[in-house]
Parts: sequence; structure tokens; C-alpha cells
Amino acid sequence: MNLIRYIRSHLNIKLFLSFVIIIFVFTVVLIAAVEFIMPNAFQRHMLFMESILADQEAALLNHDDNLYASFRSAIYESMLFAIPVSLLSALLISLAFSRRFIKPINTMVSASRRIGEGKYSERIRLPGNVRVEEMDELNQLAVSFNQMADKLEKIEDLRKKLIGDVSHELRTPLAYIKGSMEGLIDGVVSPTEKTFFQIQVEAERLAKLVDDLQELSRIEEGAYPLKKTEGNINRVIEHVIGILSPRYQGKNLTIVKDFNPVVISASFDENRIKQVLSNLLSNALKYSRKGGRVVVTSRIHDDHVQVSIADEGIGISEENLPFIFTRFFRADKSRSRASGGSGIGLTIARQLVEAHGGSIHAHSEGINKGAVFSFTLPID
Repeated sequence: MNLIRYIRSHLNIKLFLSFVIIIFVFTVVLIAAVEFIMPNAFQRHMLFMESILADQEAALLNHDDNLYASFRSAIYESMLFAIPVSLLSALLISLAFSRRFIKPINTMVSASRRIGEGKYSERIRLPGNVRVEEMDELNQLAVSFNQMADKLEKIEDLRKKLIGDVSHELRTPLAYIKGSMEGLIDGVVSPTEKTFFQIQVEAERLAKLVDDLQELSRIEEGAYPLKKTEGNINRVIEHVIGILSPRYQGKNLTIVKDFNPVVISASFDENRIKQVLSNLLSNALKYSRKGGRVVVTSRIHDDHVQVSIADEGIGISEENLPFIFTRFFRADKSRSRASGGSGIGLTIARQLVEAHGGSIHAHSEGINKGAVFSFTLPID
């Protein structure tokens, strides 16, 4: 049973065995053909011998060449029939095997063409009740092909969703600016300081969205240099907290710093890590309730430093947690739009952390149970 599984899961063994089968069939057919032709050939040979011996017994010594030629003729006569039959049998078997082996390849070629035409739901049928490790190379290739098609389909869905999200995000401030300007022109809206201020706010929101999209595009393409220097991560955290403290105080939020007493030195781009911390702390500020607290922790774990920001805010549901770093995703859409967020701050943070060779994660026990955002940076 194990041998059968081994043969089934290795294409090279199948090809080798197919060639062995072809050679075996060729040999069997050749021997069978020779055995079928040889009696008649031998009978004719014996008749020839009798004719020689009947004339003169001593003449046998003078007909060695004729005897050899007759025997060789009999063998060649047998081979003349046996070889074509054997070749035809081997050819038919080879054709059957080659069609069987080439069929999944042709299927993948056709499927790849259809995917190239935009039909991303195309999949290759796989043998049922067979584990991947028990499949041969062609079937494993088909599995990888289907996985690639799944990813392409998801990317296409994300692309469509991205276009819709960008259109929506651009439409909201543009609609307000357009409506306000039309109201001002028609005299329906009073040209007050409040009106112009709100138009400016929406224009700045629109400009920030465009800037964030450009920033994200550059980061994802790697079209920006990381200017890494040796620095103390705790000092950087202190700096960002100092900048955001007035906003936290305005919401009556307390920032608790739980730093490792040891100076944590690592190599990183200070401006980019400040951007990551600013995004995470601003996110905690948005989703925290008044009077709550946000705990910022830094710890050393083996060969990396981990920074965590824990809030006591609205939390993240289990179904939303896997998508929290997806661009334009919002766990609380109304609150995020009210605060003017672009919806890609966490996406930018993830890209920046991963560019440093680190990782970023989100954790939440559920709705109204707060959330913890943690990222790591390698320590040289």
C-alpha cells in the first residue's frame, strides 16, 4: 500500500514505469511474433535441407553458405513481421500514456488562458479523497494553480472594492464642497466664517486622503529609502506621546507608560517609526471613551523589541479582526468618518513595520472590551 502511494505521488516514477511497460510490451510482442513466424520459416528451411540431402549427402559440405543464408533468411523473415507489430503496439501504448500525462497540462493551459481573460473563478478539478502529499507532481501543480487563482480572485475583489472605497471617500468631501459652493453662488448659504471653515476642513480632508494614498502607494512599491540609525525606542515613544498629549488631555484620557527599564536600542528609521506610533496612538484616541486610559508598553523578547498600545475603547469584533489592517476598512464606520480618518492609517503602519523586518498584530476580546495593537522590530 505504501509503495502504491509512493508511485502515485511521484510523476518521475510513473514516467519510468510507463517506459518499462512500453519496453516490456515491445519485447513480448517481438518474441510472440517470432514464435508465431518461426515454425513456418523453420519448415521451409527443413524442406530446403531435405532437397539438398536428397541429391547428394556429400553436397552438404558444399552448401554451408546456403544453409547459413537460409537460416538468416528465416530469422529476418520473422523479424520483418515482428518488429512492425511490436513498434505499432509500443506506439499505441506510448500515445495512450502521453495523452494521459498531457491532459492535465492542457487543462491548466486552458484554465490559465481563461484567467488571463478575467475569469478568475476558473479552477482545475482535482482527484477526490487524495491528500496533497499523496498526489503526483502534476496534481500538486494543479493545487498550486488553484491557490494562485484564489489569490488572484481575492486581489481582483480587493481592487474592485478599493475603487469603490476610494470613489466613496472622494465623493463625500467633494459633494460637501460642491454643495456649499453652489449654495454660496445661489445665495442659499450665508458666506459666514463657519461656512468657509467647514469648506476648508473638507478640502484638507480630501488633500489628506490623496496624500495618504500616495504615501501608501510609495510604501507598497518600496519606492522610499529607510534611513536606519541606532536609537532608543523608548525615547521615540516619549516624543510621540508628548506631541499627542494635548489631544489626549482634551478627551480626558490618561496615557500610562510601562517601559522596560533597560535602554532598548535598535536600528530603525526614526521618522517612519514615529509615523507608526502616531497612527496607532491616534487610532487608540479615536476609539477610546472619555475618562479612559491607554497603556503603552515596550519589552525586549529574544532578538526583537515589542511595543504594545492597549486601550479600553469600543473593541473589535471577532469577524472584523482579520481585516483591521486592510485599506479603508473600518470597524466603526460612522465614528471614523466623523473624526476625518482616511481608513488607511493602519495599512500604512503595517507596511512600514514590515519594511523594517518586523510584524504588527491586533488583538481584542470583543466589542466594548478594548483592543491591543502590538508591533515588533528586530534588534541588531
